[in-house]
Amino acid sequence: MSFLDHAEANDATQESLLRAFHKIHLYNPQKSFAPWLFTIARRVALNEKKRKSRRKEDSIQGHNLPNHEESVENRLLQPLWQLASEVLNESSYQAMRLHYAEEISIREIAIIMSKTETGIKVILFRARRKLQKIAAVRGISL
Repeated sequence: MSFLDHAEANDATQESLLRAFHKIHLYNPQKSFAPWLFTIARRVALNEKKRKSRRKEDSIQGHNLPNHEESVENRLLQPLWQLASEVLNESSYQAMRLHYAEEISIREIAIIMSKTETGIKVILFRARRKLQKIAAVRGISL
């Protein structure tokens, strides 16, 4: 199960930018802009995920057709991200997505997730180790 599908991700992105625009007066220019914006986006995505979960409980889930416009790299990485979403807790999965998919620094992830840099490093280390063990058991080479 993916976190958000392509259309939902676009909607969440638009909602995040609108919220940032409306809340720009709350931004502290002495701090980095990216963590502030990613914090908003993370909250919007989590809210959408919760809404999506509630909708699934109320109705039968439809089948998603694969997007043929995906890059080759995304198609190759998709099974790994799928495994990560299945076996990691939400915090670990989010830290991995932010660091490896979005290429956000440990420092900025710590700000976004309201944790210490050391805490993020520990989360990433444990998540990688867990993925390696489960991938080995399932015969997936990393």
